[in-house]
Amino acid sequence: MAALVSRGGCTFDSKVERVRRAGATGILLADNRPGDPNFIPLQLALPGGMISDLDGASLRAYAASRGGRTT
Repeated sequence: MAALVSRGGCTFDSKVERVRRAGATGILLADNRPGDPNFIPLQLALPGGMISDLDGASLRAYAASRGGRTT
């Protein structure tokens, strides 16, 4: 399972640790600014990547329409 999280508010490492504690094995970061997604400036301890803010909003809406989880 991968977790969708928003960029900002705390460090990448903190986000990875929270995701790991929640039982996820991957992390998908939604960028916090419009446009193309930024690169992740370090090697994450879980497989993951960055997506645009619009893609993140679309995924959140899709997951919300299915009880917060999706395949």
